[in-house]
Amino acid sequence: MYAHALALAAVLAVSPFVSDAFGEDSMSDYERFQLFVNCEPMNLVVEGLQPGAAEFGLSVEQIRAAAESRLRSARVYDSGSPAYLYISVNTVGPA
Repeated sequence: MYAHALALAAVLAVSPFVSDAFGEDSMSDYERFQLFVNCEPMNLVVEGLQPGAAEFGLSVEQIRAAAESRLRSARVYDSGSPAYLYISVNTVGPA
């Protein structure tokens, strides 16, 4: 449970930096369009984890289940879709 809270805290802490990186001025209209899938169904790809991720209680199965659950609740999950959400989780030491 602690590992899940830690992972969530890390994502929330990074989100302001991500929004700054993809701010209004940094992307062209075409680049914004490329990110837009018009709420069409999408598949899910979860990259394999680094060996130390298990130490934090993370597994590909847990990440896939959580992400797939959210996509299904939004009614945008389709395992056969060519569009996909790609998830990559990196762990760095005890951080």
